[in-house]
Amino acid sequence: FEGGLAPVFVPVHFLVPTPVVSKVVNKTIDVPARGVTKRPYRCEDIKKIYLCRRAKQLLDLTCLGWGGSYCVPADKPKCSDYTKETLCNKAIWYGKPCAWTPFGCAR
Repeated sequence: FEGGLAPVFVPVHFLVPTPVVSKVVNKTIDVPARGVTKRPYRCEDIKKIYLCRRAKQLLDLTCLGWGGSYCVPADKPKCSDYTKETLCNKAIWYGKPCAWTPFGCAR
């Protein structure tokens, strides 16, 4: 370089995108269900909140909603169907005057 300083190269650290190969193999294992898996025919037979919320679309069952342990039937709901305090106190929205007690949900 004429009449001046020579250029100085300063190393700069930077990341180069490189593919990373995972050693984990994603495999699904089909595990048979315990016993005979059957379609629920009553709201009380539904024990999963996801299925309870979609009971009308998936199973053609008319249920009020989740009671805390199982789905509450729309035809004859009882206060004892509600096993959580917040759900019990909201049962009035469905026409059931229920209140939470130390023994559970009662009228």
